[in-house]
Amino acid sequence: GTTQPDSGTTQPDSGTTQPDSGTTQPDSGTTQPDSGTTQPDSGLGSGMIFDDFVLDIAALLSDDRIQLKGDATVANTGSGQVIQFDGNDDYVNMGRLEEFASSSQLGFTVEFARDEADGSTQRLVWNHKKIGLVLKDDGLVVNVANNDAKFHKGFKAKDIGLNDLDKHEITVLVDEDADRLQVLVDDQIVIDETGVDFDFSSAPNRDWTLGSQWGSDIDGEVSAFAIDDDVQFVNTTVLDDTLIA
Repeated sequence: GTTQPDSGTTQPDSGTTQPDSGTTQPDSGTTQPDSGTTQPDSGLGSGMIFDDFVLDIAALLSDDRIQLKGDATVANTGSGQVIQFDGNDDYVNMGRLEEFASSSQLGFTVEFARDEADGSTQRLVWNHKKIGLVLKDDGLVVNVANNDAKFHKGFKAKDIGLNDLDKHEITVLVDEDADRLQVLVDDQIVIDETGVDFDFSSAPNRDWTLGSQWGSDIDGEVSAFAIDDDVQFVNTTVLDDTLIA
């Protein structure tokens, strides 16, 4: 997080938009009211914290390093500020984030709500040929560079309740040394892949985006996004019955 002055901090805006942030916040008193960026899978006790890069949504309109493309805009909601996408060539370009260019572990968490429960395919998080997250039908596809299959093939979780208008928290964790990919949706494990030779650290470093320039545009709201390269997987020894093939 050396190149992102706000990474690992409490987000400069959180004190101004949450006047009671030091008191009795129902979200357990964290410094980020959405709590998804700091405790994505706290219900499973992995202790994974995403603070290497935390997207400061409130500061996007004045942050020259991050570009809002198309009609993507920042809007105020009752629960905080969100990025709104209209499904027509919108995306947010966060730049190359060089601190993750050669990381052998990557994890990111995103909070998103569809605008329509239409099952449309939407590229939610994208780093081309390295790692990506796509909503599809009622499930998702995670693309991770590996030595066993083409990048675009992806790892799928179907029928997991993502085709609605609710806000969902999706967390992707991958370690190329351990050759493991784990994906959680609202604290539930939907993918736990250990049979693939992952290799993303050697992929060319490209821009990280919410949405993408290659179609399957986002139509909805992103309320939180963060990345870390110190991955802690959730222990699945007692959770095997929750896995979805």
